[in-house]
Amino acid sequence: MTEVDIDRVLKDPRVRALTKSSVEREALAQKAVDYIRGKFKTLHFEETVRSIVKGLDAKKNAVTVFIAYQEEDAAVADCLKGRLEEFGSDRLDVHTFTDRRDNAGGEQWRQTMIAKIKRSNWFIAILPDEKTGSRWPLYEAAVFEGSKTATDLLIVVTRPGAARPEQLEDYHGFVGNVDEMFQMFDQLMREPNQLPGWGPVNPHLRDDTVQAAAEEVAREFRESAKPVEWEFFVKYVELDVSGMTSATGKPPGVLDAKVLSCKGAEEIFGVSDKAAVGRPFGDVIKAIYDERHGKAWISELGKAVKDVLAGRVPTPVRTSFCAFEEGRDFHPHLSSMSRSTAGPFSVRVTFTPSLVARVSNVPRALDAFMTTVRLSHRFRWELLEQFQGGIRSSEDVERFERLLVRMETEGMVSGTLDPSLVLEEVEDESHRATIARIYKEWEVLRTEEGDLTKALNTGNAELLKKTLPKLWVLNRDFMRVAVAAAPGVVMKHWR
Repeated sequence: MTEVDIDRVLKDPRVRALTKSSVEREALAQKAVDYIRGKFKTLHFEETVRSIVKGLDAKKNAVTVFIAYQEEDAAVADCLKGRLEEFGSDRLDVHTFTDRRDNAGGEQWRQTMIAKIKRSNWFIAILPDEKTGSRWPLYEAAVFEGSKTATDLLIVVTRPGAARPEQLEDYHGFVGNVDEMFQMFDQLMREPNQLPGWGPVNPHLRDDTVQAAAEEVAREFRESAKPVEWEFFVKYVELDVSGMTSATGKPPGVLDAKVLSCKGAEEIFGVSDKAAVGRPFGDVIKAIYDERHGKAWISELGKAVKDVLAGRVPTPVRTSFCAFEEGRDFHPHLSSMSRSTAGPFSVRVTFTPSLVARVSNVPRALDAFMTTVRLSHRFRWELLEQFQGGIRSSEDVERFERLLVRMETEGMVSGTLDPSLVLEEVEDESHRATIARIYKEWEVLRTEEGDLTKALNTGNAELLKKTLPKLWVLNRDFMRVAVAAAPGVVMKHWR
């Protein structure tokens, strides 16, 4: 490469033909040459002339803009074309070309497309996600790159979350979100030298107008070209947890999350799917968020979300709850998450019918009493026997808590945590007095200041270990009196 001779460039007949006077020609060409020299240092004479001629032609007529896209991004391309034409007025001549070949066929179609590409000053390639398999806009970008001059712009716009092809890494690149679409419009319309020697295309554009255009294009990116998704035959709710960056696992964090989509909300929560979308999750589930239906699953769900936000594998949600339709119990699962540059950080919670759902026509007091006996039996063998060898760490405490909360949730659903409901079936006064005393002692242990609750909340292994003997006594005393009272309770309903 050699230094460009400016005088020779100005005298070239191709340059002279595009200006009305030597003064205009010299001014425009000098600006272009200065820009090219400052950017590229040295250029071949022919390449310099070709660059200036193409730039002066755009100055005289209009900047030719070519937007390449595949059919699934048609809404994005149309929106972008409309805004560029609006902002550029008569200074931009915008064309779009897609991979659809309805309007022309064979070689004629191909030659028409290639000719338009080579005449373009700005080439905007809207690239699809590589997962779709289409490479057509990338092919068109390669055609433009092979014919572009030093004054031309190759602009690559990628779908949020998609990678930009390595061969286009050196060119202007924007992601189809609001911030970067604002930058693109701002650069093309309000910054000078988008063609060397030019001032801004539209320096009077207001920020709010550019912002509105950026939001419009970004919205089309989100709503078009959606990837194929499996549709599973499950009930679910998708929650926006973007605002829970400092999630603690406490219920309010999950309850404040906005519902993005759902299926089966009416059966589970008593709210239609349509009415649930856009509302806080706590508002959607308020009809079942009580002790009778069960609250513990929300606490566990909050912990699982906290794990996800911290980059850990989420702790499984182990508890079920009673749905709005009585007699239906559901088990929630934190099944997936979605995080992208364009959309929110969301999690999907699926709900499957619980295998321990209650029979709906059992007398409620009888169901409460019999469930209490069964849970007391499980309490002995799943908790007390398992941990009698010792509780040595906070991990042991956490495991103990998970098992206990699962039992307590089942107790909430059937009413076993309501002493009046359990005692309703017991006729012997001494049995009633003993059961009432055990409930009171349990309640003391489970208050905020109770030893059991404090040990679980703080992960205090020593305190939980000291509490275990009390739990053994309560469990033994309850089973002794419950077994004695059971025949009378059962036979009341077989008389």
